[in-house]
Amino acid sequence: MRVHRAFAALLPLGIAACGSEASRDPVGPTSLGTATTYRAASATRTVSIRGTVETSETDIYQPETNTLLVHLTGTGVASHLGRFTLVDDGVASLTTGVGTGNVTYTASDGSAIRGTASGAAAIVGDIAEIADTITITGGTGRFAGAVGVLTANRRLDLNTLLSSGSFDGTINLPK
Repeated sequence: MRVHRAFAALLPLGIAACGSEASRDPVGPTSLGTATTYRAASATRTVSIRGTVETSETDIYQPETNTLLVHLTGTGVASHLGRFTLVDDGVASLTTGVGTGNVTYTASDGSAIRGTASGAAAIVGDIAEIADTITITGGTGRFAGAVGVLTANRRLDLNTLLSSGSFDGTINLPK
């Protein structure tokens, strides 16, 4: 009973350039008296990600808090990731239908995107419609330093705990 919907908005990092030299060479040195400083034109590049995922989960009921400890694993295909595996560990409230967790998408080359998920589930019969926002907080390999937001939607069969869904969003990567 988790929601995987995410949005990613990031601000590029950069060093502000000043002086007439900035228009000639946005990444070159500039002289300020006897000191030399360096400017970066843009420290990040933004990429859009879109993908699909198939998952299964194991839920452990916590009666004292009326929550589920959720361990979700899955596989999928996405732009910029290629084939990937997904692991999401979190907690879902059965009282409110709201959940939070920690998510890792690992590409076939071992590079990973990590983030936190928050969202909600709407249950109709034996189906949970789950929507999450995943805030990308970092990564490894070619995704080192990644930040961003993904929106994810899944349809979970409450009898089998199998789901399928899709996600999209943007991430900013250091250049």
